[in-house]
Amino acid sequence: MVGTSGREAQTVQGGRGTTWLSHVFELRPAGLNRPRAVVFPDVALVPLIVLWAIGYEQYLLSALFGLLFAMPEDPGGSYGRRAGHIALFAAIGAGLTAPAFGPGGAAWGWLAPAAFAVTLVAGLMAAFGARRFVNATLLSIWFIGALSLVVGCHHAAHTHHQPHLGPGGFPGGRDLTHGSWMPIAAMIAMKPGLEQTTLTAAQRLLGAAIGAVAAALTLLIPTGEHGLRLFAVDRGLEVVALVLFMHGAAIRFWNHAFYCAAIAAGVLILVDLLQPSDYAAGGYRVLWTACGVGIGVLVMLLAGLLAKRTAKAPPHPA
Repeated sequence: MVGTSGREAQTVQGGRGTTWLSHVFELRPAGLNRPRAVVFPDVALVPLIVLWAIGYEQYLLSALFGLLFAMPEDPGGSYGRRAGHIALFAAIGAGLTAPAFGPGGAAWGWLAPAAFAVTLVAGLMAAFGARRFVNATLLSIWFIGALSLVVGCHHAAHTHHQPHLGPGGFPGGRDLTHGSWMPIAAMIAMKPGLEQTTLTAAQRLLGAAIGAVAAALTLLIPTGEHGLRLFAVDRGLEVVALVLFMHGAAIRFWNHAFYCAAIAAGVLILVDLLQPSDYAAGGYRVLWTACGVGIGVLVMLLAGLLAKRTAKAPPHPA
């Protein structure tokens, strides 16, 4: 057998890397949904303008998340059937997120069991079919996102009254609020198979990194602005986030990496408008995302090993 030269080996390895990236950024033209992209801003302008008018912009991110998650719930068919399904999803989501805005300032000892309970119920919905499981998972992500948003706002408002916490929430820094990116990334990354989970995890991580860079560059715009000009720029950035979500709604099944990039950029812009931070915060969010997708891959790897071990086990004698 003829050996492979060093140059040929590099070519093979480079080809593998190219193939891997081609899978991560593979485009599926059939997954591009332009009508959904048109409908999203038409509907999203309603909460945007209403929340502007009543002065509750802090709820905008949660409202846009709900709309973004409700759109895939559209089952098709008659308008009455479609409206009923989407309205039911929105009602359940509102019922979940409304309490999230209540205990957001509570101690983590209360918040963690609440997040665990919602996630557990969402997981148990797998017994009622894949569609209900997916919808329940989206609702749990919506709840955790709302909970994290309120915790972040609460901490930002009381930073001068609280001791300085370290990375991860320990004394020395204050990055615990970014930890919600970890469970969300883990839930999104986990798929039925290890290979699919690994691909989705890579797309999620790269998308989050691209979105973080895009958001950081966009947030340079209001630097140095004050007063009325700063107010106008902030409202403009909220519209930019809405447009990013609009593109995310259109390309969700076109390419998951670009979808994650659009959503991450929109989320980071809106979060930074509520909780002004430095570039380190974006880095922590990407780091927590990496931890989350790593957990998702590890869980599926262990599940695969357990399934193989169960399949090899000899049958019990009658």
